[in-house]
Amino acid sequence: MQLIHRDLNPSALFFEDGVFRGFADFELSEVNVRIFDLCYCATAILSECFSDPKIDKRRFGSILEGLIAGYDRTEPLTPAEKEAIPYVIDSIEILCIAYFSSLDKYADLARTNIEMLRFFIASAPHAPAAG
Repeated sequence: MQLIHRDLNPSALFFEDGVFRGFADFELSEVNVRIFDLCYCATAILSECFSDPKIDKRRFGSILEGLIAGYDRTEPLTPAEKEAIPYVIDSIEILCIAYFSSLDKYADLARTNIEMLRFFIASAPHAPAAG
């Protein structure tokens, strides 16, 4: 657990001359699972281009690996945190689907997030079901 941004998306990141300079929009910050921002940022990056047929979604794995490696270099992740990443991503998508589905004006976003969840489940390693 640590203080997290909770809305880490591309529009909340500031770059100058190609160099990362900082974050904006801290009004949702809270103490929560420390990998939340890493996972939310990954979903936000994919959502920016998910519906574009010209984008190769298979590249997302490399983007996620890069985010994880960068975070891990700066703030090492535990094996349990690394294992939890696909589940936190799935949980974020489920929360987005629930919220967007409750408001007619976000029906398209709800559908996009449903497709993203399907994509994550199909492409991310998950532990086998207990049984």
